[in-house]
Amino acid sequence: MAAKKTAKRPASRRSTAFLRVGDASTYEGDNPWWTLRFAAPVSAPQQQALTAVFAGSELHLADRWENDRQVQLDADVACDSEGEWRAFYRRVDARLAKAHAACPLSVVFLQEGQFVTGQPLLALDDDELRAVVADAKREVSRPAPPPEPPPPPLSPVASVALNSAVTVEGTVEGLGKTRYVRKRDESIPVREGVLRDASGTLGVTFWDDDAREIEDGMRIRIENGWVGAHYNTQAPNLSRGKAGTLVRLS
Repeated sequence: MAAKKTAKRPASRRSTAFLRVGDASTYEGDNPWWTLRFAAPVSAPQQQALTAVFAGSELHLADRWENDRQVQLDADVACDSEGEWRAFYRRVDARLAKAHAACPLSVVFLQEGQFVTGQPLLALDDDELRAVVADAKREVSRPAPPPEPPPPPLSPVASVALNSAVTVEGTVEGLGKTRYVRKRDESIPVREGVLRDASGTLGVTFWDDDAREIEDGMRIRIENGWVGAHYNTQAPNLSRGKAGTLVRLS
């Protein structure tokens, strides 16, 4: 009776042995650089072999080693899109894999300011290095910050209500002369005019630096401004207030 043949399982692909600290996909600055740290001291012939690995690429291994286990690598590159950066880092990974085959790496620090050791890597012993790597891994695995909230919706200037916070856009018209209000032992400049949009007009008051810089015909947006009653006419009147923001649009 013929013996059964047992099918061989395909060999599992082992992950790259060295650890790269930093999220390469987020790097969008020019001329990135890294610190390569090797698992064992690198001999002069090995250093020559590593130099040959990076020859002819956009990556440049430093001529001067920091010690026999550590050297810097940099790149003279500027990419214009996320896709270009990802393609560049695929090329970096391929070169690092060749370098690792020539001389095993223990860790590659991506210099992005994503983590700070507080001391030169040369001063780290193996236990300290492991702690730095653990801290860096936690840092780069943090969730992305929440997106900025959308801007508040615009209100037509003719529909704003008294005693309300609003965001409006319009063109400044009819600016009066600058007058000064005494406040906390100083004179604050004030200018009044109207803000016009397609719905109509709204009285508006500009204080301090806004009063110095505003001009007739200027198109602006006031975000989270305050609508109160004009001190004289009691009609609705807009000002930037304490929490508002004035943005020049033209």
